[in-house]
Amino acid sequence: MPRTRKTSSKRREKTSSQQTSRPNPSEGVLCEAEVVPGLEAFAADELRRRFGADLRVLDTSGSGAVRFRYRGALLKLMSLRTVQAIYLLKYIPGRRPSTLLGDANFREIQTLIETVRSAERGDYQTLHLAAAGSDTVLMQRLKSEFAQQTGLALADDKGDLLIRLRPSAQSAQSSTAAGDQPGWDVLIRLGARPLATRDWRQCNYEGALNATVAHVMALLTNPAPTDTYVNLGCGSGSLLIERCAAGDARQVVGVDNDPAVLRCAAANREASEYASRSTLARADIRSTPFATASVDALSIDLPFGQRVGSHEQNRTLYPATLREAARIARPSAPFVVITHELRLMEAVLSQQSAWRLERELRIVLRGLHPRIFVLRRI
Repeated sequence: MPRTRKTSSKRREKTSSQQTSRPNPSEGVLCEAEVVPGLEAFAADELRRRFGADLRVLDTSGSGAVRFRYRGALLKLMSLRTVQAIYLLKYIPGRRPSTLLGDANFREIQTLIETVRSAERGDYQTLHLAAAGSDTVLMQRLKSEFAQQTGLALADDKGDLLIRLRPSAQSAQSSTAAGDQPGWDVLIRLGARPLATRDWRQCNYEGALNATVAHVMALLTNPAPTDTYVNLGCGSGSLLIERCAAGDARQVVGVDNDPAVLRCAAANREASEYASRSTLARADIRSTPFATASVDALSIDLPFGQRVGSHEQNRTLYPATLREAARIARPSAPFVVITHELRLMEAVLSQQSAWRLERELRIVLRGLHPRIFVLRRI
């Protein structure tokens, strides 16, 4: 049985005085989408497109975050493809983290937790609290309180129920009457694992591309049902599968020359709902079996030269790959490329005339700063 929390009337009055005006229930719940930094606009666009009048984007200025209000079924948010994770968010006013233990505040956090747990059919077993100074006595007490009230076991990291605490950078967008007073953001992740951890991910390959980045890259090809789409150097199949998720195509083909890599891609493809809509081919990406000017759209996650490949290998691989892609691409076909070898890529592009650079996106991924290049066949 959960323990009943007793609080003096004086403490209740103090806690109550810290509360801000409650938002109108018709406005929905306050949420924050965690996004790969640099791709906030794509996440905001998907949110608006998917949920229309049920969702109102509040802020896209934060690096790696999109804040919004949502009044639909929470479970529907779990189908987002450009978002790393979704958090329900509650602003708690007060300068010190001890304010979170105030009776009224703690009950509101509990309500938020129960909202998350009831939204998904999954079984929560463990809990993790992520916060600066998580080893302090106060944060340890918060962890114990949350564990006791939820009945979940504490986990060092990657808990099923993830709670994040942070000083609120700006209060006005979190509450209708918060003003600029200091406070805390309490974020509860929706789902027992990040949305970027796809259900189809049965096999992990060294340097595998983040699935949300792969989905954005698929969108950047302007997918059409008449496309013949080729993913050069398909690796574990992230780009291949996410192109299928982005819409129908006449043909979706992943190409790689490593049998072990192709087996990994095949396992992931079979675990997805798109196995019948894509094929795999073993071939050198510098000399593919496709006819000249036969492909409508292409993409590739070029080796970064760190976990996969080397700079010396890339100096010959990059120009050869762009030449082969130009051979098989139809006129005006898009070629979406991600790489961390920025100087090399820029040099290769400057020395060729088959591709026009249309767009360049800077992102942050696992501590690196790769770029997505959107090329167009001239």
